[in-house]
Amino acid sequence: MNQEEIEKLLLSKPDEVIASYEKKGIDFESTKKTIDAARLLVREKYKMTQENIDAVEFCFWFTYFVEREVDDLVVCPETMAGARKEAMNAIIDHLHFGDKISLISELHIKEQKRTHL
Repeated sequence: MNQEEIEKLLLSKPDEVIASYEKKGIDFESTKKTIDAARLLVREKYKMTQENIDAVEFCFWFTYFVEREVDDLVVCPETMAGARKEAMNAIIDHLHFGDKISLISELHIKEQKRTHL
């Protein structure tokens, strides 16, 4: 199963994926309890409502999504041009978000402007 097939399965049937991992001994319940404990600590310390917690979680997951998309905007075109994917991933993992945006601008946006002139 390749990465695309795994992602499709995770998005379409997350409960089945979790059940299959639990059969292999991965304990998602203890992980859930740890996450719930972290939420409780944050809620009590910062006096946050559930609405606040939901907003923070949304921002976290949205940021995670954007980071992954930005990584793909750098890695995919370069691997299609012949770069090794493992090497590109190793490089991109060490860059800050702003550096990734600058790299995309330098490699792709400026290149598009040059080809349209």
